[in-house]
Amino acid sequence: MRKGLRYQIGEMILKNRMKDLKRNGQIVSFENSKKIGILYDSTNEEDYELIKGYVKQIRDQHKDVQALGYVDSKQLPNNRFIKLGLDFVTRKMLDWKYEPKDITVKNFIEEPFDILILLNVEKCLPLQYIAVESKAKFRISNYADKNTKYSDMMIRLHEYRDLGLLVEQVNHYLKKIRND
Repeated sequence: MRKGLRYQIGEMILKNRMKDLKRNGQIVSFENSKKIGILYDSTNEEDYELIKGYVKQIRDQHKDVQALGYVDSKQLPNNRFIKLGLDFVTRKMLDWKYEPKDITVKNFIEEPFDILILLNVEKCLPLQYIAVESKAKFRISNYADKNTKYSDMMIRLHEYRDLGLLVEQVNHYLKKIRND
């Protein structure tokens, strides 16, 4: 994603919103969760396939999952299909400051997920906007200073910037949380 003036202004606006962000995160175990939201960058075909598999894995455990992928293009690639619980945001749906403006995004933000998982290893401003505004109870992301204000749990990947590793680590630690 290009980092021109509009992008930098979008970052500043989001940073100001995060200053005013007041939320009381609540820890929710995977076991006790019913609704899980996933945000991810779907621009890369391999990442899309990985997340699609992860969504299936969670659904196989009888959880309601909604995934929202960002595609850094004006149109969806031919191999991406919107289906129940797998939606997409494209550049066409962003306003001038890279904030997603679409009914699909609005509905995702308003959904009171028990757990929201932000699965992106690189910075993605449109996904950050959604994560900040989300009504989710418990939010998980990769470790980054920019995520501390709106994440309840962060996974440090160190020098490995691998989505597969992030999914594996999120899954591992999420299963360790207990609400007894």
